Amino acid sequence: MTMRVITYCKDGNMEKALALYSRMIEKGVQPDVVTFSILIDGFGKLGDPEGAIGVYTELNIKGLKPDFG
Repeated sequence: MTMRVITYCKDGNMEKALALYSRMIEKGVQPDVVTFSILIDGFGKLGDPEGAIGVYTELNIKGLKPDFG
């Protein structure tokens, strides 16, 4: 599923990326630091700091650290 999130983010389709992220959680799949980092990067590239901060906040709530390599 993370590969699809990557594809959506690269295409600038954050709506689909977030929808897939939500489905992951609904199905009991825990997004990892890679998924969160991809989402943060996608929002950043689109110039949406609020979206990036929202994902970053959720990442922190889950006790993960971003991977900006």
